[in-house]
Amino acid sequence: MLNCRLEGGRNPIRIICDSHLRIPLTSRLVETASEISTFVAAIEENEKTNSDKIRELEKKKVGVLLVKEKNGQLDMDYLMEKLALMKIDSILLEGGAELNWSMLRDDLVNELRVFIAPKIFGGAIAPGPVGGDGVALPDEAFMFEPVETSKIDDDIYLRLIRKK
Repeated sequence: MLNCRLEGGRNPIRIICDSHLRIPLTSRLVETASEISTFVAAIEENEKTNSDKIRELEKKKVGVLLVKEKNGQLDMDYLMEKLALMKIDSILLEGGAELNWSMLRDDLVNELRVFIAPKIFGGAIAPGPVGGDGVALPDEAFMFEPVETSKIDDDIYLRLIRKK
């Protein structure tokens, strides 16, 4: 739901990256948009083909941010510029492997907050936390400095700051 679960906490503005506006109108994110400020970012070329869907989303109080395309995906630099114009200067990214890669590749990640569970799974059919072209060599890796670590129940929490 991308909402605050802390008693007395405030809900963040929800921004869903959905290049082709595939979000179902019946999803909980859409259904709760009148209670929690919600935006969907989509590639601007989809405006004409999805004009009915955009109207339906807007009727349900979902804002639609039309974003330039970059390599078949949302241009994340452009999206960050649009968010800055909306006075949004910090985001918490909860994304899949491709979105995580886009943000790292475009140098848009300053800090990571990572939870490591004591479980091992993965393999060829189970994507890791970063997709895309990835980084093949250690010298090309995205470098972070640990600034906070703690144990939360069975998990390990790491707060990492980007080294530039």
